Amino acid sequence: MATFAELRDRFSDDEHKRGKQFERVCKWFLETDPRYSDRLVNVWLWDDWPGRWGPDCGIDLVAQDRDGKNWAIQAAGLAAATPQANPCEWVG
Repeated sequence: MATFAELRDRFSDDEHKRGKQFERVCKWFLETDPRYSDRLVNVWLWDDWPGRWGPDCGIDLVAQDRDGKNWAIQAAGLAAATPQANPCEWVG
């Protein structure tokens, strides 16, 4: 099994593609790691979330927990995150 560093080294050199690849790794992690998979019933990439209202606004993934609450997730593991103005106001 590859280490995370080895996996990251296989990502695209293109910054946009690399970010999308990292988002998919985060989705997989949330769906399979017991610390999260026991709490979450759904994890979507932003573009796949049924409640998506427009283009990516800093939210990369949306997860729904067992209580029906949505989590807004920004996946920024390869570069410094750019703060977004209140991206979670809609999360109830």
